[in-house]
Amino acid sequence: MSKVINSSTLLDVILQFPFLTDPVVYRTPSYARFSLQQLEKRLLEYMTSLQLTLIHEHVSTVHFLYDHPPIIKYIQKRIRWNLAKLSFHRVKDSKITKAAYEFAFSHLSGRLVMITQADVYPDDGFDLIRKNIMVSQQLMYALSRYEDREKHCGRSPQSPSKQYCSDDGYMGSHDAYIFVPTGKIPPAASNSLSHRSTDYGTDNVIIWTFIKFLNYTVLNPCKVIYTYHFHCIDIRNADRTRINTAGNTGYAMPTNKLFY
Repeated sequence: MSKVINSSTLLDVILQFPFLTDPVVYRTPSYARFSLQQLEKRLLEYMTSLQLTLIHEHVSTVHFLYDHPPIIKYIQKRIRWNLAKLSFHRVKDSKITKAAYEFAFSHLSGRLVMITQADVYPDDGFDLIRKNIMVSQQLMYALSRYEDREKHCGRSPQSPSKQYCSDDGYMGSHDAYIFVPTGKIPPAASNSLSHRSTDYGTDNVIIWTFIKFLNYTVLNPCKVIYTYHFHCIDIRNADRTRINTAGNTGYAMPTNKLFY
């Protein structure tokens, strides 16, 4: 007998990633210093994470935001399972953080949404989510990721991966955000999120925006809801900048608490 999934725990996931092996992308200042082989490996990490997201039992639909149409055919040819869960949506600039949040509030009102970095995928604990309580308490989960799933990354015992969901001091690295959007996103929130999703401090600005402009209470129940990061190849945007300051930085400490 197949497992019955509570419909209130089904997620609409929103994500995007660049078509790294297309000349339009790899010749930009962000990626020009990397070899095509490196970019192919990084793109494979994105694709693997996308496939793992699509096969997760609590994922209903993955909404892929794009601004470069050739990526659609590339993805469709390489997804082996649950391609029917994947939908594509063209936006003005998919790299800008606000694109995902404006899409959520405009098209997924009242649904359980997870906006995530493309190299992060869901694992255990999603059955613990209670949508009705998240709505009644106006909650957003900003989940810190785990790093220890990908054993083939070449890390040695002397250089272990960092653990961001721990009690050893705040490490941040919130890469997945779960909430139920309602109403329209106010201009102040959109303006606050008008930066690239790869910039340093993006997670802190997202948390601050949800508290300041959207009136959500933000929790980080990463101790019971698990997301994993798949980033082995040493590629990061060359032109990343820090966008959080003392005036727009939000925090959410790791916890096992799901509700108030």
